[in-house]
Amino acid sequence: MNTELYLLRHGEPELRNALLGKTDTQLTSLGWKQLFAAAESLKNTTKLVTSPLIRCSQFAEHWSTKTGVPIDTNPAFKECDFGDWDGRFFEEIEEKYSTELSQFLSDPASYTPNGGEALADFQQRVRTGIHELLSKNAGQKLLMITHAGVIRCLISWCLKIDNLSSVPFQNIAIDYGSVTHISVYHGEPLFPQLKSMNVIRNVE
Repeated sequence: MNTELYLLRHGEPELRNALLGKTDTQLTSLGWKQLFAAAESLKNTTKLVTSPLIRCSQFAEHWSTKTGVPIDTNPAFKECDFGDWDGRFFEEIEEKYSTELSQFLSDPASYTPNGGEALADFQQRVRTGIHELLSKNAGQKLLMITHAGVIRCLISWCLKIDNLSSVPFQNIAIDYGSVTHISVYHGEPLFPQLKSMNVIRNVE
């Protein structure tokens, strides 16, 4: 038995060129269009799973109402909390925290912004969440509306990448409104396969 995971990153947010973790922001009109374009190709999904942050949940609630697909809001799939840096523009972070930012970019697993969530804790949260989700929804086709960091964690989980000791975690491009597909065979242990990654639909 397989469970299909369609990981949809939220669309373009109003607050851009900033480090968005726990900081909430609405989507732009383009952001909504990006999600509609992606979701239209995924109408055969049987359940919606969304981050509680509004850049994900507003569209998820709208899509659930439109299609009748049941929805589950799951805090395990929130973006990483970047502490004092969260919500700040990248230019401001570079100016005020240049040394710390260099440490974070070169080895994010060993440096956590003040008040933020350690990468190891973030990874554990996401991986615990996906195992619980799979155990409760085996055999379903799940549309997950979430964040770039969460999707990178799930790709790393699928491919058995140790993103706590190297840079590949940051080197995976996940664009706004893109879809990544992971198919999970329910054996002992689970066997996930990456079917496609960062697929973008044209927005008219």
